[in-house]
Amino acid sequence: RQSIKRIQELQQVYGEADQRINQLENILQEQIDRKDNHRSISNVILDNKQGQQQTTRPMSKVNYSNRPVPRQFSNIER
Repeated sequence: RQSIKRIQELQQVYGEADQRINQLENILQEQIDRKDNHRSISNVILDNKQGQQQTTRPMSKVNYSNRPVPRQFSNIER
């Protein structure tokens, strides 16, 4: 029963990590786009960035402080 709980915790951690990776990939893609077409897209991306930072920052706080992190993961993350 404990191993099942542990598996569920790991699955949750993996899911949160996937979400975080997707967010970071989106931000990277926006920065690449901004460099390619600086004048045409910059306004759109600035609006987008402000909206995104409000959603990503609280989420990362929740992910890293409130979740029970298994020891194996905390070593890898640091």
